[in-house]
Amino acid sequence: MKRLVKKVIDGDTFEVFPRIGNSSYVRLAGLNAPKLESKRGILAYNRLKKLIEGKTVTIVPKKRVRVE
Repeated sequence: MKRLVKKVIDGDTFEVFPRIGNSSYVRLAGLNAPKLESKRGILAYNRLKKLIEGKTVTIVPKKRVRVE
């Protein structure tokens, strides 16, 4: 499925439009980027933002996680 990336949240999570089911957030499978509070986390965020923010991406769902 193709979705527009509205906003990068951190180095491994971003928001898409239109939603996928009841969520607009996507987390990259198999990737655990450092937290934004660290220098490496900021680098990961900036890199992902440069790569995908504002672009249309193809998403292949691997797993759904319910967040409460």
